[in-house]
Amino acid sequence: MRNLKETSIEWALKHVRKFYDSDFYPKLFEFEAIEHNWIKVKEELLNIDLDEYAPQTPFICLAPKKNFTYRVVHQLDPIDTLLYTAILYEFSEKIENYRIPNEKSIACSYRIEPDIHGSFFGTDLDGYARFKSKSLELARENKNGFVLVCDITDFYNQIYLHRVTNVLEEAGVESPKILENFLSALNSNISRGVPVGPAASILVSEAIMADIDKKIISNTTSFTRYVDDMHVYFDTFEEASFFLHELTKYLYSNHRLVLSTEKTFIDNNKNFIENYFEDEESIEQEAIHQNLADTTESRYYDPYGFYIPEIPEFEDLESSAQFSVRSETYREIFERALQFEQIDLGIMRHLLRKAGKYKVRSILPLVFSNFRTLLPIIREIVVYLERVLNEKSVKTYKESFQAMLDDQLVQLPFVNIWIYTLLQNPVFNFIELQLDYSKILRVREKALIAKRLNDTTWIKDHKDGLDVLGPWDKRAILHSAIILSSDEIRHWAGLVSSRGNILDKSIASFVIAKKKRK
Repeated sequence: MRNLKETSIEWALKHVRKFYDSDFYPKLFEFEAIEHNWIKVKEELLNIDLDEYAPQTPFICLAPKKNFTYRVVHQLDPIDTLLYTAILYEFSEKIENYRIPNEKSIACSYRIEPDIHGSFFGTDLDGYARFKSKSLELARENKNGFVLVCDITDFYNQIYLHRVTNVLEEAGVESPKILENFLSALNSNISRGVPVGPAASILVSEAIMADIDKKIISNTTSFTRYVDDMHVYFDTFEEASFFLHELTKYLYSNHRLVLSTEKTFIDNNKNFIENYFEDEESIEQEAIHQNLADTTESRYYDPYGFYIPEIPEFEDLESSAQFSVRSETYREIFERALQFEQIDLGIMRHLLRKAGKYKVRSILPLVFSNFRTLLPIIREIVVYLERVLNEKSVKTYKESFQAMLDDQLVQLPFVNIWIYTLLQNPVFNFIELQLDYSKILRVREKALIAKRLNDTTWIKDHKDGLDVLGPWDKRAILHSAIILSSDEIRHWAGLVSSRGNILDKSIASFVIAKKKRK
C-alpha cells in the first residue's frame, strides 16, 4: 500500500491555488471549494492507496496552434490534479539530481526547485534565453563546423510510460510504478503519453529528456537543449550525420520516440548563425522581448507557452504620462509583431501578460480585428480581457464582442470554452449581448453563464437531471445554484452532497456557506 505524504498533498493545494491546474484551460472553481473543505478532502487523499487508485478520465480538447493545426490538451479531474501534483512533488528532487547540472547550460528548460509557495521551478526563469545564448556560443566557437537540430514529434503524447518507470528507477525514485499506473489509467490503459497542460507533466518530460541528454553527452558535450529542441555541434557533416543515425535509433529503441522530419536537419554553423540568430526578423523579435522585459516577472519567455508563472495584481505606480508612454509603446509593438511573416506567438503572449498587468487597453482594437489570427493564444487573450475590462470598455466595444460571438470559429470546442468563460465575467451585465445557449457547447459553461445572468429558470430546469450528466457539468450546475433561494439550496445541495463524492460534497458545502454570507 502506497500513500502520499501530508506535506506533499498540502504543497499540491498551494500549487493549484497559486498557479493554474492547466496551462491551457480556465481556472477551476472546484479548488476554492476544495480549500473550503480541506480538512475532509485531505483526509480522503491521505487514505488513497495509489497502488489501487483509478483516476477519472480527463477532459480532452484540441487547442489551436499556428498554421491552423491543433494540439491535444488535457484537464484532469481536480482530485486527480492534486494527486498527480503531489506524486511529482515527491519525485522532484530525485529527478532534478538525475539531470545534467544547471551550470553546464545543457538542459536549459525548467530547472526543478520546488519552493514553499507552490512553484515547481526556480526563480531563474530565463531558460530559453540561456538556450539560445549557449547555442550561439557553440556555433561561434566552430564556425566551420556543423549543427544538428532535432525536435521530437508530438513529444508529450508519445512518451512511453514503461520507460518513465525505468528512468525514475535509475534516478533513485522509490515506487515509480505508481506514476506509470496512474498515467496509464488516465490514458485508458494505453502505455503512451502524459497529459499536456499540468505543470507536473513537465517533470516527467524532463526525466525522459535527462536520459536522452546522457546518451548525447556520451558522444559530445557540445550541445544544448530546451525541452525537446536540441542543438548538437560537430566538426564535420559526416560526424553529425552518423550521430543523427545513432540518436534516431536510440530514441526509437529505448523510448519509442521519433524525430520530426520537418524540424530536424543538419546545417553548417555559418548559415545557422545567419538564419537562426542574425536574420532581420529574429533580431527584431529579440529586441521586442528585451523591450518588454523591464520587470522581474516579465523576463520569463517560453516559446512553447507552457507553465505560465503567477502574475502579480496590478499596482498603479506610474504617473499618467508614464502610463501613456507604456500604452503607446505596447500598441506599436503589437502592430509590429502582427506584421511578421510568421507571427511570433511568444511575443504576443509576453505582451498580453504585460498589458494585462498594467491595465493597458490601447491594444483592444487590434485584438478584436485580429481575432482569428490570435486563436492559438485564445487563453492569453481571454486572461488579458478579464484583467482590463470595465464598464466603459465593454460598452465601447459591445459590437466587437457581438461580432466575436457570431464568428463561426467560436464553435471550435476549445475556443468555445474560453469565449464563454470570458462571458461569465459580471462586467458584461452592463451590456446586452445576443447570447444563445444552444451555441454554448458544454453544459458547464451554460450553467456558469446562467449564474452570471441570474437565470434561475435555467438552473431549475437542469438541477433535477444531474444524475445523467458528466461530473464537470454536474459540478457547474451545483456551483451555479447559489442564485437560488437559501431554502432551496440548502435542501437540494444537501441531497446532492449525501449522494456525491468528496468533490460534490465540497462544492455543496461551499455553496451553502457562501449563500449564508450573502
